Amino acid sequence: MAVEILYGSLARAAFQNNPPTTPVPGYMDAGVNFAGDKIAYSASANVGSQGFFARLPSHAIILPQSHIWFSAGGGAATLDVGDVNDPDGLATAISVASAGSSELLEAKAAGAKLARLWEHLGYSEDPGGVLDLYHSIKAATASALTVETSVLWTV
Repeated sequence: MAVEILYGSLARAAFQNNPPTTPVPGYMDAGVNFAGDKIAYSASANVGSQGFFARLPSHAIILPQSHIWFSAGGGAATLDVGDVNDPDGLATAISVASAGSSELLEAKAAGAKLARLWEHLGYSEDPGGVLDLYHSIKAATASALTVETSVLWTV
């Protein structure tokens, strides 16, 4: 049986049937970057309250190791994660009623996670520049809530 060399969709056009002899392009060799923050919401935080946690290049690829951790918000508290174009483009209705964690890209199905940020957030084309990411309270908290977000990304 012949050995196959498979390429991800980002590299397919450049490398299929023409394996590189030099390092792959910069967007795949740019290293890993970190962004994140810790935000404390009060017990009286309203639905729609938002917490900015990162500003990333629109063409960034968020790595699957990115996570969100949270204390117990109580009640039926949930969070969405996204930007102004798509407030739940990265994560939808994460239950934060009890303390725990979630993959940052939980709204994305397997096989659809390694897209550019602008694609995750529903833009029809790359707007260029940077995009501000935030989480927003979708269902009210019953107690104070602390949210820590860690975003690992590459370009």
